Amino acid sequence: MDASIHYNNSASREQKIIDWRHWPKHRAPAPDQESRPWRQWPEDFLASQPHEFPIVPEDPSSHAVLEDEALVAWGLANCDDNQGYTTLDVCSVEAGQVEWYRNVDDEKLKILVDQCSDSDDGSQSAFRVFFINTTASETSWLPGNFSMRPSMLQALLKIGLSKVVLSEIFTFEGSFAKMGPHVFESRNTDDSLSRFEMCYRSQSGWSNGVLYIQSIRTATQTIYFCINYPTYAMDRLIISLNFSPNVIHQDLYLDTLAAVDSCRQWREIIGLRRHKLLRHETKYADDTMDHLTLTRNLHRLARDWNTLNQDCVDYVLTLDFLQRAYKKYRKALERSTWTAERNSNTEEYLNMLKCQGENCVRWTSVYRERTNIRINLLFHLANQHEARTSKQIAISTAKVAEQTQRDSSSMITMAAVTMFFLPGTFISAILSTTFFEYGKETLDVSRKWWILPATTIPTTITVFAVWLAWRWWRLRAQRTEMEKYDVGDVVEEIMVRGK
Repeated sequence: MDASIHYNNSASREQKIIDWRHWPKHRAPAPDQESRPWRQWPEDFLASQPHEFPIVPEDPSSHAVLEDEALVAWGLANCDDNQGYTTLDVCSVEAGQVEWYRNVDDEKLKILVDQCSDSDDGSQSAFRVFFINTTASETSWLPGNFSMRPSMLQALLKIGLSKVVLSEIFTFEGSFAKMGPHVFESRNTDDSLSRFEMCYRSQSGWSNGVLYIQSIRTATQTIYFCINYPTYAMDRLIISLNFSPNVIHQDLYLDTLAAVDSCRQWREIIGLRRHKLLRHETKYADDTMDHLTLTRNLHRLARDWNTLNQDCVDYVLTLDFLQRAYKKYRKALERSTWTAERNSNTEEYLNMLKCQGENCVRWTSVYRERTNIRINLLFHLANQHEARTSKQIAISTAKVAEQTQRDSSSMITMAAVTMFFLPGTFISAILSTTFFEYGKETLDVSRKWWILPATTIPTTITVFAVWLAWRWWRLRAQRTEMEKYDVGDVVEEIMVRGK
């Protein structure tokens, strides 16, 4: 770390986990996100340029245009200086001898940093790799679990760790704001190549942390900074070094191993979700399917395909960057006296990996479309199922209406018969004992028997006339009410009543 950067680390020593209130002004996340699993990268933080720290003078080996010195100083001030969750392993290959330093502490790191000095013998004599692993814990005060010790970062900054990477780490913008890869070529006053630097961001699957790789090559040594280097690629590197230590001097050897592991991770994730899609595509018994659950699962699968497609596109872009950087590196070597591997197959390896990445991009697009087709199929099956259900309900309703109509007709008949006999019954009840007398042998009829039909028949006719007149008046009133409004008025009235 440049001595001109001033910050106070006493506050960070008092607590290991910095809560959201310690973020600089205009950078505070929401209170419910102060403790978040590092694999859940936050997406909803506000970001703006901080102004709490002064901008330091430009360092000759830095790139001030891309570096946010104030943000780096703030991040170092808030980092915890204790052991924390970050581990640092160093691999040194020199004169065919491989040395591994596991879980390096600050004292040992200082010694290793002092050894990283260029000589003028014109030969590439040293290759040192600093493996920084920040994925040991589940939570962190920074997204991606970058809880790194400031003492370790200061030592690494002295030998060239990019402040562009630190500026990327100490931000909360989210996974969409990815650091752009960059290549820098420095030359001496005599136009001879003095330094070649390459830095980029990548990701190997969804269960690993974000990977940052930075390489710095001079005439006498090569230094790599690998943050969250893939575990499988690390195992392969250890085996290769045990068999042939000089293999690490091949061009972009560490980068190619990481790219191979990334391709393996993406293909594995795609394969798992492909099996899920195939299981969905074999389900055609729509009468026994739970459309709601299947639709939700397919929507999650479609979301995964979208994310995988973007990740595979980023992987292809990373390989494209490595190809361009490698061509620039080989072109720069043509005008220098540096030693280089002449029989390297790096370009062929990168071409093959890029083709595999493009294949993953194509298949994720195909699987995404097939998932959407399956979602549409479920939608149509659900509509057909609802249509069949509605048809069955309509048939049942029609049967009920028909039965109701028959019952109504029977009731009307019974009512009509009742109405037919009701006046006579009424009159007979009143006059029954007046007109008829039952003797022992004969039935005696009164001379005034005509009173019964004379009163019953007009009364019956009157009752039916009143009932028919009432029914005609009711139907006429309904027709008049229907003709009073048009369809638009009825709809408007229904909407008003609904409100």
